[in-house]
Amino acid sequence: MAEMENLYDQGHLFVAALRLLSYRNRRPPSVKEICELLGIAPELGHYLCNRLARMGVVEVVEAAFGERVYLRDHLRLEELPKEEKASSLERELQQLKEQMELKHKELERIVESHESKKKDLFSDLERQLREGLKKKKNPLDDL
Repeated sequence: MAEMENLYDQGHLFVAALRLLSYRNRRPPSVKEICELLGIAPELGHYLCNRLARMGVVEVVEAAFGERVYLRDHLRLEELPKEEKASSLERELQQLKEQMELKHKELERIVESHESKKKDLFSDLERQLREGLKKKKNPLDDL
């Protein structure tokens, strides 16, 4: 299921597994059973189940022997987004990279300006030192 990145495909596969297990076992399955059938992590299964439950596609009922998942309205699956939100994540990541690059360029510009100021300061100090040495007489010359 890792190759299916969008929520639309994942939701359809989750509901298909729910129907298959309900038919095969003659009872509503648990999220754990659906995850085992699909070969996905329980965390992803619970995420999908909770997302589908909020939309009204499935209903999770706590029973004496654990939770059971019931199908409520399979037509609501069509309301799931067919695009993966990872594309927006990639877009945000690209924007972050661009911002970091701009900051890096700004930092380089600041460093260059500080180096030029430093160079100017040293040349100015050297000039002042030469002028100061030329103006002063040697105190031993007066003796």
